[in-house]
Amino acid sequence: MALILVTGATGFIGRHLCPRLRQRGHKIRASVRRMPPVKGSSADVEWVEIGDIGPITEWSGALEGVDCVIHLAGLAHRRANGKKDADEFMRVNAGGTRRLAEAVSRSTTVSRLVFLSSVGAVRSFSDVPLNDMSPCEPDTPYGYSKRAAELAVEEILEKSQADWCIIRSPLVYGPGNPGNMALLARLVKIGMPLPFGSIHGRRSFVFVGNLVDVLECCAFHPGASRRVFMISDGDALSTPDFICRMAKQAGRPIGLFPVPIGVLRGLGKIGDVAGRLLGRSIGVDTYSVGRLIGSLVVDGTSIEQAVGWKPLFTVDQGLAHTLGSERTRNPRWREPVFKRPFDLCLSAAGLVCTLPLWFLLPLAIWIEDGGPIFFRQTRIGKEGKSFTALKFRSMRVVPDTEEIQAAKDDPRITRIGKLMRLTALDELPQLVNIFLGHMSFVGPRPQPLKERVKRRGQEVDLVVSEVPGFQTRQLARPGLTGITQIYAQRDIAHRNKFRYDLLYVKRMLGRKGFFGEIEMFWLDVRLILLSVWNTVSAKWEV
Repeated sequence: MALILVTGATGFIGRHLCPRLRQRGHKIRASVRRMPPVKGSSADVEWVEIGDIGPITEWSGALEGVDCVIHLAGLAHRRANGKKDADEFMRVNAGGTRRLAEAVSRSTTVSRLVFLSSVGAVRSFSDVPLNDMSPCEPDTPYGYSKRAAELAVEEILEKSQADWCIIRSPLVYGPGNPGNMALLARLVKIGMPLPFGSIHGRRSFVFVGNLVDVLECCAFHPGASRRVFMISDGDALSTPDFICRMAKQAGRPIGLFPVPIGVLRGLGKIGDVAGRLLGRSIGVDTYSVGRLIGSLVVDGTSIEQAVGWKPLFTVDQGLAHTLGSERTRNPRWREPVFKRPFDLCLSAAGLVCTLPLWFLLPLAIWIEDGGPIFFRQTRIGKEGKSFTALKFRSMRVVPDTEEIQAAKDDPRITRIGKLMRLTALDELPQLVNIFLGHMSFVGPRPQPLKERVKRRGQEVDLVVSEVPGFQTRQLARPGLTGITQIYAQRDIAHRNKFRYDLLYVKRMLGRKGFFGEIEMFWLDVRLILLSVWNTVSAKWEV
């Protein structure tokens, strides 16, 4: 368990990073300009006041006992109107980062400084993909300040015991995002027609969930030592394509009409004049228009080669989180009228018909290793309510070890356990859960609160509430069988399993009228029959 200092912890990215690090078992010390921190800040974080960030900030107290520093603090989401604003960028972003690097170089405990920079340190527009070897030619005061900060980190820590890693991020989006992205999201949500139909420039983006994942990875991975990485979600999209994907996730129609690029540039120049007259940006200027129509594609292959990092979330998954399309739009939504009576009758019949197995299987489990008959685990049910799921135990009990999801040919699986898994008879006690209303015969998988999984070769706790689609899949009772249980392979990533779960849940959400109820009933019957066939023919994955 490492102690990590996070600067800018109350900002947009910091509010996502700190909970992630806490869930991974790290201790967090967060620097803030003024105490107390903002309302709603986590009580699990140690807060330390450091005042304004700049060339005279005192960092020694905040760095005491710290193992790693993740530096997020800085000025962003504002345009420099004149020399005064440009100087402020240099004072905070470059001067503040230099001061922190100097303090890290004197520390006896800090092993690495991870600095969140920006693609703007290279340039703001490019018709060719940029990578970490591209020459740096910043063209804005913000970009100049970030590049100066990068050079300060490399220079000061060159001969220090602490090493460094620099992450150059493109435009970040996610829940609570500020700046022009927040404005665009609001326009999309209200279905505002937008004049961007003639724009063809492509840009890279990064979802905040991917960004915090890469920051955590680079904090300790040896392959990130003294490296500069470009990152992105992988897909480079035109502005119209990005907006259409936003609208799809928001469930809103969107109208994009073409306006000549020259007209858009002219609006930007008018915005420049208005901004100078008012003394502040009005949100439309040559820079913001340029970002809409220009290209800026990032090549992130070097970080995959160095540390094995790949984006956890696709663009569509990130936008689903950002736009809130996974929340319940109708709080009075109900499950199909047939579902509960059907479950009650079928589970009662199943319990009666399988009575002999309730004697034979427990006896076989006890004879093989003398251990407990049942495996009990807390699972997440409908609307997030927890319940205890029952199974016949199919694996050996290993005391004082953490629960790890079974893999193919797992040596912990017993002989009778292998037979039960092939025929899904280890799931037989879940007929009791169905009878009691905790589960249904058909639905998403009953999911534990967290699972021990392998990621980048290391075993980590996966908190399932972080996986895209979690809120939507909780609208339905978990199922003994379902689309995921039948068609998804056991060892695929959870975000891919959730996609199978959501196919079923979204069919439930989208049903209409009497014929919609009949279609859902027939879907359930087909999935149950497929499951029976897999059981009879022993086709379930072990």
